[in-house]
Formats: sequence, structure tokens, C-alpha cells
Amino acid sequence: MVDRRTGQEDGTSIREGGPRSRRLLPRELYLLGGVPLMKRLVVDGYGKYVGCAGERIVVKENKKVVAQELPEDIRSVILSGKCSISTDAIIKLCKSGADIVVLDYRGEVVARMSFGMFRTVKTRREQYLGYYDQRGVDIAKAVVVSKLYNQRYLLYTYGKRREDLRDFCLERVAEIDREIDLVKGFEAECIDSVRGSLLGAEGRGSNSYWRGIQKILPKQLEFPGRVGRGARDFFNSTLNYGYAVLEGEVERGIHFAGLDPYAGFLHTDRPGKPSLTLDIMEMFRQQCVDRVLLSLVTKRALKVEEAPRGMLAEKTKRIILKEILSKFEEHVRVGGIKIRWTDLILDKCREVAKYLRGEKATVEPFYLRW
Repeated sequence: MVDRRTGQEDGTSIREGGPRSRRLLPRELYLLGGVPLMKRLVVDGYGKYVGCAGERIVVKENKKVVAQELPEDIRSVILSGKCSISTDAIIKLCKSGADIVVLDYRGEVVARMSFGMFRTVKTRREQYLGYYDQRGVDIAKAVVVSKLYNQRYLLYTYGKRREDLRDFCLERVAEIDREIDLVKGFEAECIDSVRGSLLGAEGRGSNSYWRGIQKILPKQLEFPGRVGRGARDFFNSTLNYGYAVLEGEVERGIHFAGLDPYAGFLHTDRPGKPSLTLDIMEMFRQQCVDRVLLSLVTKRALKVEEAPRGMLAEKTKRIILKEILSKFEEHVRVGGIKIRWTDLILDKCREVAKYLRGEKATVEPFYLRW
């Protein structure tokens, strides 16, 4: 495992457990993933304050301590809503290697803080050079194939379960299959010469996928199809919020892999746009967010409500945060190995870094058949 403060290998495995500490679990906070690995601290709501008491990180509400942890036991802190954090707490958390992610009222990541001293020069040099050669094409193709396969298998799974949707879903699956075959056949020496074709295939496949999702969702949701920024309907707003949580997790993996989150391959460069984060997110959207939200709405765990200007109710956001962060700590079997989703995301980021440095022959697409 890489030491989070130096960026050097320390000889341990990422799957090994860490120390435990005593904790309080108030209703408004979630300390997830604490057995046996590290914890996630979610602080939401007006008036909550994150500070220090001796060597511990404490959360206070109305000047009363409602949660406390050692900083080295915390994987990440997510701040959502009108809460505050002290500079002492920021310093302790960052020095221990924890991430601090700030979400706005829409759930978009507006800030992220973490320890900045990593030995990343070679990795980033190769990342920038890879944009101009075959490596950029290979990574972008792996991203698109991963996304299309995950969309395909999610629709296929729901089609098998529901006889009333079977034919419609299988037709959409066949459309996605055609796009996958097309992408696999693309050849180019530089991503700029093939990006348009990749995005075209990804767009057509995604259109088929969202048409399938539209049929799967309860009619009362009135899902109009996928809308990103500016979404006003309930399900698109939950998707946008869930993807923001995933973005923070992927950016954490990119950071620890020594990569530049703003230098992507499939997504184009734009000031302030985390292009590589968006690239790698495409591999995990369906597994870590879409499946979770589909389950919540079809089982009516989320109360259908209006979302004016894309603003979800605080209760809804808490449920989404809790479920997706819990998902990151779940185990999944990949290639015969049982691994947590959070570690799998980090491993995929490291795989991309190794491929760019020439330490790995290929970068493989990631998808599950269920």
C-alpha cells in the first residue's frame, strides 16, 4: 500500500485493516465503513462544527460533542449543508491522509482538500505525453467500452426480471451491443483523431440505455430522459447528487495514484473541468450509483417529491449519501478476488497510472455481468 503522506510503497496491502477507535453515532452523522478499514465522516445540516480536541477530530452541535475520531482512522470527511470546519481540523486530517470534500446544495463537488506531497512527477509527465500517442486512445476506448458494457448488463438484468419489459430492454441491449462492437474496432494514433467517433458511439449507446431506464422507473417519476446540469425532475436530481459523491471518491483514487485529475483523454480539457475524473467515473456510474438509486426508487425508499431547481430535500440527500457511501464499502468479487468498491476504484486509477508509465501492457475495461 502507498503511504498516504509520502506516496511511497510501504509493503502492506490495500485490503489490510486499520485500527479501530471508540465512536458515537448521532442520528445526523454517518460513520460508515468502520469495520475493519477506515471510516467516512459525513457532516450535514446547519450549525454543525468540525474541530479538534487534543489528538481527536470532534463534531459539535450546539457546542455539544456528538462524534469523535482519531484523524488516522478517517478515510474522508464530506461536508454538506451549512456546517463549518476549523483550520486545525483541516491540517490534522490532511496530514493523516484523509480527504475533505465539500458539496453544494445540488450535491456538486465545489472543493476538495487533501495532503499534497506525492512523488508524481514521472506519472504526470507520462500522462501529459500519453495524450498525444496511442496510450490516450487505449484509455479512452477502455472507458467507453466499460460504460457501455455496464449499461448493457444492467438493462439485461432488469429485462430478465420483468416480463413486461423483456422485449423492450433486449432491443435496447442489442443497440448497445452494436456500439460496443463499433468502439472495439476504432483505431487511431492520437485521441484527437478519434474522440468524436468515441463520443458518438457512447452517446448513442447511452441514449438506448436511458430509454430502457425510462421504462423501468415508476411512471409517477415522469423521468424525461437523462438531464445533467439544470435538471428539475426528481430522478435526474438524485442521479446528479449521486454522481457528485462518486466524483469525490474517484478523485481521491486519482490523487493517490499520482495522476492529474484535470488531464483526461475522452473528456476534453476546459478550465476547472476534472476531465480524468470524469473519464474514470464512466466505469463506475452504473454499478455504484445507478443500481443504488434504481433500487431505492423502485422499492419506494425515496419519497417522490418535486425538486425545484434541482434541489433535493435534506432527508433525501442523507439517504442517498448513506446508501452510496455504504456501497463503496461493500465487497465485490472481481477476477476471483474479493475487494471493496473503494479499493477497486483506487486499483483502477493505479492501473491507468502503471499503463502510462509503461509498467503494464494494457488498460482493461471494467464491467460486471450482473
